[in-house]
Amino acid sequence: MALIVLNLALMYNKYAKTFFTVFGVFFANFLGVLAGVNMSDDLRDPQLSIPVGELSAIAVSSMIILSFILLLGSLVNRAYLICDTLIAEKVSYTGFLYLIGLYVSSLSSTVGTLIGTPRVIQSIASEGIIPILNPLAIGVC
Repeated sequence: MALIVLNLALMYNKYAKTFFTVFGVFFANFLGVLAGVNMSDDLRDPQLSIPVGELSAIAVSSMIILSFILLLGSLVNRAYLICDTLIAEKVSYTGFLYLIGLYVSSLSSTVGTLIGTPRVIQSIASEGIIPILNPLAIGVC
């Protein structure tokens, strides 16, 4: 318990992160959440399902990352948290499985983007919002 109290104490140094670096880490957790909106035309009731799904996904993602932050803050010394970007892999019981999970989640996010982006572009093209995209409207939307 003493380690988490020391890590929560304000102690700025030249390695301190800015708001934008912390935001970049936190924002990456929500990129997969946004993939659900790209699949909205598969839903029976998108007006109800999208807000409930998005808010639920954001709540779950926030709880997971906050618990991860508290867990690392209570296990690892501040110097390692600041300097070592893969400290979670090093303190993990099975570091190899941690890295596999990291790569699989990145691959999953990439595949979700590859599937969702053409659907969004085709929907924009079918509505005629951007005239140059009209040839892309051909197909099933």
